[in-house]
Amino acid sequence: MAACWGVLSILPGTPYASDNYRWFLERYESFLYVDRIVVSPEARGQGIGRQLYLDLVSWGRGRVSRVTCEVNRRPSNPGSVLFHERMGFVVVGVHETGNGSKEVQLMSRELSCGVVP
Repeated sequence: MAACWGVLSILPGTPYASDNYRWFLERYESFLYVDRIVVSPEARGQGIGRQLYLDLVSWGRGRVSRVTCEVNRRPSNPGSVLFHERMGFVVVGVHETGNGSKEVQLMSRELSCGVVP
């Protein structure tokens, strides 16, 4: 199987049925919401996820004020939390989903900050 990757990101005002997207929409006027980053198993560990985020940040500069996402707290995803922190994201909220079966931390990276090396 060939290596593949992709990203699904959404701007405000897009009709999109996601509680997490709606959370950001209620609080921020200008953002790019990252709903999914997908990297196939054979392509992992090569910096592709990092490059996808750097491309989003580059595209977003001058268009939006921040890039946003959510990371699972319950069930826990410590690797993703660390990755996002290293990419300059900070926690801006916590939100329960799935009728209380899941909890996510909502994260944001201001685009006025420099690009992460």
